[in-house]
Amino acid sequence: LLGGIHAGSCDARSDRATAPQLELALRARRGLVRGLRAATGGARSTPAGPAFVSVRGGLEEVVHALRARLADVEVQTGAAVEEVAPLPGGRVRLALSDERAVEADGAVLAVPAFAAARLLRRACPVAAEELGAIEYASVATVMLAYRRSAMSMELEGSGFLVPPTQRLVLTACTWSSSKWTHLGGDTVLIKGSVGSAGDGRALELGDDALACHAHADLARLMGVREQPLHAHVVRFDDALPQYHVGHLDRVARIEAALAGGLPAVQLAGAAYRGVGVGSCIRDGERAAARVADRLICSA
Repeated sequence: LLGGIHAGSCDARSDRATAPQLELALRARRGLVRGLRAATGGARSTPAGPAFVSVRGGLEEVVHALRARLADVEVQTGAAVEEVAPLPGGRVRLALSDERAVEADGAVLAVPAFAAARLLRRACPVAAEELGAIEYASVATVMLAYRRSAMSMELEGSGFLVPPTQRLVLTACTWSSSKWTHLGGDTVLIKGSVGSAGDGRALELGDDALACHAHADLARLMGVREQPLHAHVVRFDDALPQYHVGHLDRVARIEAALAGGLPAVQLAGAAYRGVGVGSCIRDGERAAARVADRLICSA
C-alpha cells in the first residue's frame, strides 16, 4: 500500500517519515495489527466521515483563494530564481532569470529538493548535497472514459493497487466516478497510474501506446469489454519524492546546515515531511513561522 501510493519500493521506505502512525502502533502493542486496532478503536470501527475529501471545483480553487487573500502582497511571476546568496546582516539576495535581483529579510523555498539544491549550491553546499540526494519518481496518469456497459463488475470502493510482481503497466487504478459522487453517471471514469522509482520503462511509451497498454491491463484485471470512449495522458516528471530509510535524519541535517550558514532561508514542500496537500500546507506554515520568529527576534 505505502509503496504503491508513493510510487516506490516499500522495502527502502522510511515508515517513520511516510506513515509514522504505523511505527506508533507497532510500539504500542506486540504486533502491528493489534496496535492499529487499538489506535482505531477496534477492527470494526467506522470512519466518522467520508474516506476522501477535496475542494469543490478542484484543487485550483485553493490557489485562487490564496491569491485573493494576498491582495496587499506583491506577486511576481514570469521570472525564475536562479540563485540564492547571503547578504550582510543575515539577509538574502535572490538572483532572477531576467537579470533582476530581490533582496529580502527571509525566504521560503517551496520548490522540489533538486531545485533547492541548485539554488543553494554555492551559498550552502552541505545542504545542497543532501537535497540533491533525495530521489524522485516520475509518473503519469491515464484517464479513460467508458460506457457503463463496458464494465463486467460493480465498481464498489475506490480502486485498487497493483503489486510490482504482476509486471503490468498500471501500478494503481482509481475509479474516479465511484470515488467522487459528482462524477457519477452513464459514463465510467477511470484513472490509471503508471511509473515508479527505478522503473520508468512504461513512461518511454508515447501517449497513445500508454493508453492502449493501460486499457489492456484493465481488460485483464477488471474484464472491461469495450474500448474507451476517450483517453488522456498527463505526465509528471520527477514528481514524487522518495522517503528512504534515514529521510528525517537527512532533513535534520539540511535544516542544521541552513541554520548555520544561511539562516534567512527556510524550506517547504513535499520533499520533507509528507507529500499530501495537508502535509505541504503544514510544512509551509511551519516555514513561514520560522521566518517570522527570526525577524521578531532580530527586531
